[in-house]
Amino acid sequence: MKTTQRSQAFTLIELLTVIAIIGILASVLIPTVGAVRQSARNTTCLSNQRQIALAINLAAADNRDIYPPATDNGTLWPSSLRNYFGGKSDNTNNNSLNSTLVVCPSRLLIPTAPTEINRSTYSLNPVIMVDPINEPSRPTKINVSKITRPSEIVFIADGVQQDHGGAAARFYKIGGDGWKTANVSNADTIIDDGPDMDGSGNAGSLRFRHKGKVNVAYIDGHAATLAKGTLRWRNIQIDY
Repeated sequence: MKTTQRSQAFTLIELLTVIAIIGILASVLIPTVGAVRQSARNTTCLSNQRQIALAINLAAADNRDIYPPATDNGTLWPSSLRNYFGGKSDNTNNNSLNSTLVVCPSRLLIPTAPTEINRSTYSLNPVIMVDPINEPSRPTKINVSKITRPSEIVFIADGVQQDHGGAAARFYKIGGDGWKTANVSNADTIIDDGPDMDGSGNAGSLRFRHKGKVNVAYIDGHAATLAKGTLRWRNIQIDY
């Protein structure tokens, strides 16, 4: 009497079933992993901005409560404030010496030049961190005492990346030039968000690089992720 033994090898149907199961699992896991990574990058970005806000406030405290400018004799803020950010002490615009705090982990343009690798992707409120070179008519010293709404006024935000050297030092194109003339009559007017696209032609605008939202930090040190159409002029101007 003959006995038959079942082959230990997978049949074609079994193999196809296993492949199908793997495909289903991958379709579930891959988006989940991507979402977790995106969430982690967003958390890191918010932490960066909180630390930058704290560092700039410390710099002001060390300078008779005067906020430092966005540019200091041609040196951009990520370089001139390195001692507060934990970067390498060298007052030049060599961005490789900057702290990684000034870099959003969700940036899309990664510089290839070694001296540009830690180029800032954050912009500063031009009303507070003034630029005496490009805005010589504006006051160059803003005292901390001028800030009466620290929990409302945005200090730092995700900024458009330029496609050549340099750093986005301030969001000077926010609402066009409206930040220069905003007053109490339009305090609650929603600000035009701008093109939301990297490139030198858009430098100075906000960048919504976190699932269509922008990260900002306020003068009091708290940070938030905001949807488009959220910021108002009262979040930028300090005179009312």
